[in-house]
Amino acid sequence: MDAAAAAKARVEAAESPADRLALRVQFYAGFAPGWGDAELAFLRWEVERGVLAEVGGSAWWRHVQSGLALASEEAALRFRAGERGALDPTVEAWLQWMLHPTGESWYRAHNKTVVTGYLFGESLARRESWSEQRFLEIVLYRLLYAASLVDGDAPGCLPVPRWLARRVAEPKTASVDVLVHLPDFYPRHYPLTPRDVKHVLHQGFGLEEDLARLLDEGLVLPHAGELFDVAADDLGLPALRELCRGNRPSYPRPVAP
Repeated sequence: MDAAAAAKARVEAAESPADRLALRVQFYAGFAPGWGDAELAFLRWEVERGVLAEVGGSAWWRHVQSGLALASEEAALRFRAGERGALDPTVEAWLQWMLHPTGESWYRAHNKTVVTGYLFGESLARRESWSEQRFLEIVLYRLLYAASLVDGDAPGCLPVPRWLARRVAEPKTASVDVLVHLPDFYPRHYPLTPRDVKHVLHQGFGLEEDLARLLDEGLVLPHAGELFDVAADDLGLPALRELCRGNRPSYPRPVAP
């Protein structure tokens, strides 16, 4: 069995949310403990929210998570076999991280896989509610922004020194774990409740809501067009530009009449 088929078999065997989490924990434990802290924190939030459940969950969220697991699992198998070339660009990106593990190479592998999932999962995204689609936009641009902080090319001015912002955004820090435990940043329910929708649209009140509004409306969205352009070049995914019109992210793309 070749690496692609073996990886597919491993991912398809991990059907339940708990199995999906266990597979990712095992993946990172086999390479460099700590590197998966950000992804695993987000994955635990997905499990708790219920989006990965086979019944009552989200086909879109399962699609993107499966793609992430599939590309990295194939890369791991090729890495262990001494294969240093891959046909799939997402697999190649994960191989490059394994060969040169840095914050930049991790974000490039992770985000290339996730953005590919976004681009190929638009038909599934259109099945989601309007408010969930807006939340998918938020998840995407926050992820791209975190990568830009680590790369050192975050657009606009920052409220803290860039070296500090880079450290906070590194995938081995606890920042993602902290954020996913703040309901105003990442809702706990699927489907979204009316209260969740208010937070997604930044119409709530309170310190958490103010911080979320500062991040999204103060730091990211005024420069979203530049952020998406730079990320599209860095990831080699020009279609990413089409997910932002001006400085307004738009996902999924409207269907042409």
